[in-house]
Amino acid sequence: MRAGRSRDIKLDYVLDILEIRSLLNRPVTKLSGGEAQRVAVARAILSRPRLLLLDEPLAALDIGLKERILPYLVRVRDEFKIPMIYVTHNLTEVLSLADWVLMIQQGKLVAQGIPREALRSAHALFQLPEDRFENVFTVSFMDSNRAAGTTRVRLAPGTELLIPYSERPANPNFQVRISADDIIVATQNPKGISAGNILPGTIRTIDLLEGQAMLTVFAGEEFYVRLTAAAVSKLGLRDDSRVFLIMKTRSFHLL
Repeated sequence: MRAGRSRDIKLDYVLDILEIRSLLNRPVTKLSGGEAQRVAVARAILSRPRLLLLDEPLAALDIGLKERILPYLVRVRDEFKIPMIYVTHNLTEVLSLADWVLMIQQGKLVAQGIPREALRSAHALFQLPEDRFENVFTVSFMDSNRAAGTTRVRLAPGTELLIPYSERPANPNFQVRISADDIIVATQNPKGISAGNILPGTIRTIDLLEGQAMLTVFAGEEFYVRLTAAAVSKLGLRDDSRVFLIMKTRSFHLL
């Protein structure tokens, strides 16, 4: 990661990025878990560090709080350009924040590289059956329809998606996630279904291990889809197969 602006960090700028100006006069004992985490990050940034070591900073928070804090960490990464070493067991956090990942299992390095590639491999991913592998994408806001309950967003290559309704965000570019387990694969274009997203794509790779399959499907962006080995066999899937990805609108979550 590039050298940062640490020498130019100003209090007002940090307060605005982390949205904690309103907390300045509040006692520490009156801060929520998420607010306390943002204050802790602000204190670390204002020390003008050459490197930030974040050891499972969101581990004690519930899912809702994690999803609210993650965007602030992304803003810290993007705005201050301070290199981070980020320790976590959560794959969504890795995919949202990391440029490079080292995956350690029982003290041994089992994978390293660009997160979406390193964590997709059979030797890495399938050692963590308790985790749900997430696709994380940066999207741009297009429009919202409160009556329909949907928001339209666009992936960088131009592919459009429907996600659950949300108000226009302050930042038109934000992240969404969908689990690799929440994507259905079809070999023909489905008709008469309720899912809001049907994307044509091409299978690039299929990794098999212990009855599971991880597919890499290019559909404007690379999507990772987890199926059973039986489903792969039943559909006759192989590299370069043309498929359709089916995703419910409500399977997407904002970060």
